[in-house]
Amino acid sequence: MMGNGSIHLFNFQGHSVSISFTYLFLVLLYMTSFSTPIEGALFVFAVTFSILWHEFGHAFAFQKYNCGPSDIVLHGFGGHTLNPFGGRLPRGQSMFVSAAGPLAGLALGLPLLGIWFAKKYYIQTPIPPLADSLLSYLVFINIIWSIFNLLPIWPMDGGMIFRQFISKWSLNSYAYTGWLSLIIVAPLIALSVFLRQPFMAVIFAMFAFQSFQLIQSPGPGREL
Repeated sequence: MMGNGSIHLFNFQGHSVSISFTYLFLVLLYMTSFSTPIEGALFVFAVTFSILWHEFGHAFAFQKYNCGPSDIVLHGFGGHTLNPFGGRLPRGQSMFVSAAGPLAGLALGLPLLGIWFAKKYYIQTPIPPLADSLLSYLVFINIIWSIFNLLPIWPMDGGMIFRQFISKWSLNSYAYTGWLSLIIVAPLIALSVFLRQPFMAVIFAMFAFQSFQLIQSPGPGREL
């Protein structure tokens, strides 16, 4: 079934999973940057699996607080989890839901990192090259991205956690979060340009634009 520029893929534990056409386009575009189609397909699989793992972390956290099923959408450069009752959660529970995605990624990535070290230094029997590549991708994505996602950058989970945290003391929590996000993102854009990483520069520029929007018009919906 198609709707709102996305294709419904499956349901799991009551949660709906869809994929947008922008995600499919970017996936196909990114696959062309690899030396072989198989390597590109492996990386895309690792990214897609890791994003779903992350988003299901949010979805199951919502479910823990009796918010019911969520809608997970793969879109753009990642995904988001939409829950109709999530915005009603108390501050502490809302912060946990925001943190649940990165924590799920670390819960997957750290054991895989242990396997990677064991394979590299202790296991003498070589594993197939494709399996080795897949393991490396899953470790990198789930650990590095999860840690980065916890930085107070809007609209990532760290930005939402920061906004929820300071909302206890300030009515301008959205504006403060947007300014802090801009302060962090600006040098990252410059660094990406300096290192000739246009893909990362575009991502950080998108974060900067969304942070600016947050300052100008605070009060976004509940998207994780």
